[in-house]
Amino acid sequence: MADLFVVSEGCPVGCGIEVILLRARLSGRLFAYCDLCGCVWADPAAARFERGPDEIVPPWVLAPEGVEFPQDGDVNGAGLAGSVVRTMPVSDQWMRDVEELNGKIRREGAT
Repeated sequence: MADLFVVSEGCPVGCGIEVILLRARLSGRLFAYCDLCGCVWADPAAARFERGPDEIVPPWVLAPEGVEFPQDGDVNGAGLAGSVVRTMPVSDQWMRDVEELNGKIRREGAT
């Protein structure tokens, strides 16, 4: 099973949940994502509460073809290992959340 790579213990928007890394399908680009508010940050450091919400875009902007969970090699290859504050196993709930996110990306991208 894959791991979630947590880059912030608290969303800078004020959601109070951790922010994780996701990988854009097709481009392979990694970015930070909050599951509660749905915001993404191209720079994982910008997803830390002390930075504030200075860069907020919807997920379909950075991942128009959908998202998936990155692997260790993706995180290391992108030079983002230092941004990871901890890892945790991908739960069934996270799997469902990413499926729902991909559905939303498809719908928003079609408009």
